[in-house]
Amino acid sequence: MRIALVMPPLYGVDMPPLGIAYVAGRLMQDGHEVRMFCLNSELFHLNPDKRYLWDWDSADEWRSLEGVGAHFDLPALLREWTDRISCFSPGMVGFSVNSHSLALAGALAGSIRAAMKGIPLIFGGPMCSESDISGETCSCVDIYVRGEGEESVSAIAAAVESGVDLRTLRLPGTVVNTAFGLRDNGPAEMIGDIDCIPFPALELFDLERYTNKEEIPILFSRGCDFACRFCTDKPMWGKYRMRAPENIFAEMKKRYSSYGRTKFKCNDLMVNGLPAKLDRLSSLIASSGSGFSWGGMARASERMTRRQAEGWRAGGCSYLTYGVESGSQAVLSDMGKPSKKALFVSFAAAHEAGIKVNTLWMVGYPSEKWRDFFHTLFFLLRQRGNIDEFVSVSCCYIPRLSWLGKHIRELGINRGQGGNWYNSKGNNAALRRLRRKLLLIYARLIGIYKGGIS
Repeated sequence: MRIALVMPPLYGVDMPPLGIAYVAGRLMQDGHEVRMFCLNSELFHLNPDKRYLWDWDSADEWRSLEGVGAHFDLPALLREWTDRISCFSPGMVGFSVNSHSLALAGALAGSIRAAMKGIPLIFGGPMCSESDISGETCSCVDIYVRGEGEESVSAIAAAVESGVDLRTLRLPGTVVNTAFGLRDNGPAEMIGDIDCIPFPALELFDLERYTNKEEIPILFSRGCDFACRFCTDKPMWGKYRMRAPENIFAEMKKRYSSYGRTKFKCNDLMVNGLPAKLDRLSSLIASSGSGFSWGGMARASERMTRRQAEGWRAGGCSYLTYGVESGSQAVLSDMGKPSKKALFVSFAAAHEAGIKVNTLWMVGYPSEKWRDFFHTLFFLLRQRGNIDEFVSVSCCYIPRLSWLGKHIRELGINRGQGGNWYNSKGNNAALRRLRRKLLLIYARLIGIYKGGIS
């Protein structure tokens, strides 16, 4: 069966999206003919004068059709995309959807349904796992896939091919649009052995349309065993599982053979969840003489040593990015993040081993006070010798399915419009923007941030 997979804007444009690429790989293993429509990178590539719309500060423009229509001829876009997808004559169309692409994905799904009566339409991606589907449903979508999508989408495709009425499907990990409303079929069983998942089908993407010309996206692991209170990644990906080092190395060799690239960017929630496996992978790379290098998100640990970091560096680790968020121990504890001691130990070990230390920050957590903000400034001053790059700072956002989102009443939080939540203690969108700007200016003054101030 022919299956069209669609990646509508907004999404990053540095590298191909791995989630939908993994689903494509599974469908191709099943024998389906898959075509990828990465409309996100395509629109970015074809509109150099509008590339500012892919900047974080412009992200909210994509949340509504009015916002998209202010910058593009929306009816013409929908007609063109619908015609191209229809010309492929798919038996099923799947979308990867997030909160910023939901409006456009819904409009395109409706356009496809009007052009291809009865075509099964499937939504998956972060929106389906992070949001309350009943409140954001699109009437023309047949099934929403929650969590890991490979097995669920494979089963849906088999059902479509067999002529099964999708409204009767009781497949765990899905929400089905029946004649009587939405039916939640409960969570799917997590994929235990992630080594059995086919490699993501990057060959379906035109890598020249992405801005990162050096690295290849890769996943060493899935999931997380921690519970940061502002995060919704854990509900989507489940507990932490890491691939066998041999499996990871085999994918690296395949990518080098296909694209000639030796640098890999890990899209994991954390690459170091099982340090012993990371040690083995590093040994494999070091002994191979391949010259492969890699880097990704890491979780700080008081047990990290310089010797361990040196082993990772010898095995290709070029950088580790830490989601620090705050320099206040009170806020870190409230968030469920590692301690300041863990940060001190991890930064020093990595930096001394020659691994670049990148950091991500957040301002305006509900419990953050001005004194906590000043603790962050002091933390940065003390650690500027170990921090190679202050990458970015975000304002605290509260997803509905995060711990914060589920406890807004107890915390005295009001949602406001467009995610601009506020509380009675003066924490509001204006305050968060002010703290963000001040933190950027400060990081630039002490020499660890080189970006713009907005």
